[in-house]
Amino acid sequence: MKLTTRERQLLDAAANGLTDRQIGDDLNISIETVSSYWRGIRLKFQASSRTECVARYSQQKSEYLVVKHELESTELLKEIKVRTEAQAQALAQKSVLEAITDASLAYIKGRHNLKECFEGLLQDVLDLTYSEYGFMGEVLYEGGRPYLHEHALTNIAWNDETRALYDLHHAEGLKFKNLNTLFGEVMVTRKVVIANDAPNDERSTGIPAGHPELRSFLGIPVFSGKEMIGMIGLANREGGYSEASVEYLKPLTTCLATFIIGYRLENERASMLQRIADSEALSREIIAVAPTGLLYENAGQKIEVVNQSFLNMFQIDGEPDVLLARPYLEVISELKGQFSDPNAVIDRIKELLETGESAKEDVMDFVDGRKFRREFIVMRSEGIVRGYLWRHRDVTRNAFTRLEDRLEESEPGSHI
Repeated sequence: MKLTTRERQLLDAAANGLTDRQIGDDLNISIETVSSYWRGIRLKFQASSRTECVARYSQQKSEYLVVKHELESTELLKEIKVRTEAQAQALAQKSVLEAITDASLAYIKGRHNLKECFEGLLQDVLDLTYSEYGFMGEVLYEGGRPYLHEHALTNIAWNDETRALYDLHHAEGLKFKNLNTLFGEVMVTRKVVIANDAPNDERSTGIPAGHPELRSFLGIPVFSGKEMIGMIGLANREGGYSEASVEYLKPLTTCLATFIIGYRLENERASMLQRIADSEALSREIIAVAPTGLLYENAGQKIEVVNQSFLNMFQIDGEPDVLLARPYLEVISELKGQFSDPNAVIDRIKELLETGESAKEDVMDFVDGRKFRREFIVMRSEGIVRGYLWRHRDVTRNAFTRLEDRLEESEPGSHI
């Protein structure tokens, strides 16, 4: 068979392990032109894949050398064939590993953007398997039924309505819940589905009007342990699909599982951080409006949270921020002029911090007659002190109220 100079250049470059993108850059032609050349080469070799073309070309070159030098030994030809097949297999494995590497870099660069990663990887898989279109997605469950949340889908919209639907939901991914399809069969059976005569396959319920022709289909489930978490779907490979196709893509399915698990963990982490942030925001709101004077300092005795009620009770000007990162003991020491017995107040704080024992019945007496009941709570987690909560309640009015009640009860006629 006669190959053009450009076709031989493509085959030599592929035999040296270059990807289609690299071949295009090296020969200064577009990726579409490279694909066009490959279609012509496959027809000449009657081959169904890029890898098979490279293998046949390598064998052809070897046979040419054998004939040229009149080395017609059968054993030598067998050895050449074995080496050619080994080279083809190595190139195929290298291509898959390069696709996985590119996807991994995209995943890291995109900060765990699963859609961006899957879209690049899908195009590589379509090229490597000579499939016309396909999808990659995550398998989720609703009411115990699985459905597919696609993260990469070849745009094969077949009418204005579906094109609009694709454009609308492309960013977040379409959801497919119809299980009476070939890809639905993958989710139901949790097994590989190969349909090389898709129109007549009993598992197929047909395709929508205007949908591109579906001649052959390969659906591969992606697992994490025993849980099916994802799926690859490919269509219309010339010559159909086989178990060899599944084996060829096995490293890639493992890679997809890793991406999906990482994506879910990252989402779970982000969700947890948001819940914590919401909880903290709510807690700070509650603290801010609490009538009692609340102050929290960390294990290093630096104030992290304090409310306006604390400042009001201790007659401190400004906003709560003025006390942040300062020790509670230091703040109270600066206010010692307000207390009837300042030394006793300060010594008691030192004692509580030293012993690390919570206390509920401490009373702070002020020179102006006010009386605060203070509660000291040591915050521990897994036996380790994480911080200290100081809670102050003004019981002055309560004391007067009880006194007034007693006076009223002792007045003549009070029980009438």
